[in-house]
Amino acid sequence: MAKQREKVFPSPDAIVAFIRAQPGKVGTREIAREFGLKNADRAELKRILRELADEGVIAKRGKKISETASLPATMMADITGRDSDGELTATPTEWDEVENGEPPKIRIHIPRRPQPGTAAGVGDRALLRIEKLDEGDGGAYRGRVIKIIDHAKARVLGIFRTLPGGGGRLVPVDKKQAGRELNIAKSDTGGAEDGDLVSVDLVRSRGFGLGSGKVKERLGSLATEKAISLIAIHAHEIPQAFSPAALREAEEAKPATLRGREDWRDVPLVTIDPPDAKDHDDAVHAQADPDPNNKGGYIVTVAIADVAFYVRPGSALDRDALTRGNSVYFPDRVVPMLPERISNDLCSLVPGEPRGALAVRMVIGADGRKRSHSFHRILMRSAAKLHYAQAQAAIDGRPDDSTGPLLASVLKPLYDAYAVVKRARDERDPLDLDIPERKILLKPDGTVDRVIVPERLDAHKLIEEFMILANVAAAEMLEQKALPLIYRVHDEPALEKVHALQEFLKTLDLPFAKSGALRPSLFNRVLMQVKGHDSELLVNEVVLRSQAQAEYAAENYGHFGLNLRRYAHFTSPIRRYADLIVHRALIRGLGIGEGALPDSETPEGLSEIAAQISVAERRAMKAERETADRLIAHFLADRIGASFQGRISGVTRAGLFVKLTDTGADGFIPIRTLGTEYFNYDEARHALVGSRSGAMHRLGDVVDVRLVEAAPIAGALRFELLSEGRVVPRRRREGIRQASGTQARVHPGHSPHKNDRKPAKGKRGKSNKVRPSKDRSWKP
Repeated sequence: MAKQREKVFPSPDAIVAFIRAQPGKVGTREIAREFGLKNADRAELKRILRELADEGVIAKRGKKISETASLPATMMADITGRDSDGELTATPTEWDEVENGEPPKIRIHIPRRPQPGTAAGVGDRALLRIEKLDEGDGGAYRGRVIKIIDHAKARVLGIFRTLPGGGGRLVPVDKKQAGRELNIAKSDTGGAEDGDLVSVDLVRSRGFGLGSGKVKERLGSLATEKAISLIAIHAHEIPQAFSPAALREAEEAKPATLRGREDWRDVPLVTIDPPDAKDHDDAVHAQADPDPNNKGGYIVTVAIADVAFYVRPGSALDRDALTRGNSVYFPDRVVPMLPERISNDLCSLVPGEPRGALAVRMVIGADGRKRSHSFHRILMRSAAKLHYAQAQAAIDGRPDDSTGPLLASVLKPLYDAYAVVKRARDERDPLDLDIPERKILLKPDGTVDRVIVPERLDAHKLIEEFMILANVAAAEMLEQKALPLIYRVHDEPALEKVHALQEFLKTLDLPFAKSGALRPSLFNRVLMQVKGHDSELLVNEVVLRSQAQAEYAAENYGHFGLNLRRYAHFTSPIRRYADLIVHRALIRGLGIGEGALPDSETPEGLSEIAAQISVAERRAMKAERETADRLIAHFLADRIGASFQGRISGVTRAGLFVKLTDTGADGFIPIRTLGTEYFNYDEARHALVGSRSGAMHRLGDVVDVRLVEAAPIAGALRFELLSEGRVVPRRRREGIRQASGTQARVHPGHSPHKNDRKPAKGKRGKSNKVRPSKDRSWKP
């Protein structure tokens, strides 16, 4: 009888199969209902689910469960510990827990005879080749170390502040460590002076009181805001100094000559860039196609600086460029991928000077579609260096001394060709998000002057479309030649995110009926419906958050955002290593001289490079964003108590993020300061809702806030909400409580934290804080 009463649980494989079959996240209740389990069986079910989550098969987020997001074939990961068998385990370096749930576990495979430089340990960061294990092995991942990127460190970066009597304190620059100052003994200051950016080794870290540290390295002085970008440069270990060998190669380089090149010096190519651009590596030209069989068509030429002529594979310049991956642009400086001798001189297409270039000549039909293309290695001479507003003003009837002589012969044909190309672009219907991007303008002393939203002109769109055409032509040519290359790829949104977007749009009574394959046009229809409405910015932000992140890869899976089957970066080899690889491949495939991709280069090798430069790109984006945050925090530091208008740009269980309207500054409102009640987090509506009053604070709402704290070193702002939330009817409020399953259990006036600057924490002590999405990397 006892055996008859023994409960037979579904197998882990059956549970995982059920989870994968669901369009969104599921909870234990849904799983129990599916398999007919009783309340008494819940504990065993939860145990099985915990084991599956620990193995990386499923991802847990709060009380909801989903299949773990898949990993790329090559990626960067941090080695975090060992499993019960003593094997090393790792998690992805770049992983958004809020978007994707718990990071998957990667088991590190250690070969019997590891290659030099691949011996990993806990705390190391490594480039891994990823392999998905079979379901019988728990459905987790196995990683093989390709190389160690960074060994474990126990150091903290911060600003040294002297104390009377000697010694000092370290103010950390990381927002996550804001308020956790370290004590520096007089004997451990290493000669640091007040305001120095220093690297400190942890000497002792206590559970109470201040930890202690010892200055290991002085990195520079932050006595002025002009050096504020140094924080991000050192925090993200962005290389600044070039190796002596690379500098020597750059100085010894000679200008390109006509040898092995076509002479295009009479073609009036022009550069059109931002007014403050320091490198000018692309030039354009257009003319009506004289071919009678292409009436109404155009010949568009895009010429790109021939960086591959100077930066040869395996050279010191090449090694330094790969380490950087790309140039990094801060408001006060540029950290270039290549020395200035190359980027600002030999490869800068300045007017009147002969410069080597790789050019693509594209024949465009009257319908805007590219009919054919050809690549050429040329010697060119730029006819003019223009900026966007200058070119646009000339077309709008306000030419100046530079644009007047070029108006009829150069500028008007460019705009006429763009009008034709735009027809095919509109028919292709790429993702058309409209989110304003701000630019910080500095005074001569490096302090913030003002923040502007540059107007998006037809001149910007013209250059963007011509560059996209050239990039597509490069990818097509290399595929035709069957050569390995690095693609710029952008996957379609995950079904989980699409489902979340559908649920959100329902709250606005906006239809989002997905049928068949996902297309950008599906999202564009939604964006068109809210054009000009109060919810326009909100919907654009939520649609952006539903998108995947663009990256580099040696295998092609298309570019969803641009709605293109194949796409590669060709147009900026001065500042992107991926473009340099494409240039080398074109030189090799077309047999047009020196600097070609080596015959020994394989797709596997390019896959490793693609993973490395993808990480470098995300590093640069984060460093640029953090520097902007610090500059704005400095700008607002003397306005404590002032009131501002903004929009809610992020909603979490810990509180609200608000973006100020005038400066674009982001700040945080802790949930404990919202009012005299509990607040429920409504994930579908992206809102916090008061359990008693029904007051709702929702993503995109316009609010008034008061600045109560600024931490310029960390780039953090804390606000107090002045606006009252919209009231949700009680019936809908009950639905929110049931749907959310949890509420933010922080009572007003009570802070469980030692430091009020830190947001509330969720399970396992991990912060629920989510930065508002600023990623634009789905774009070209």
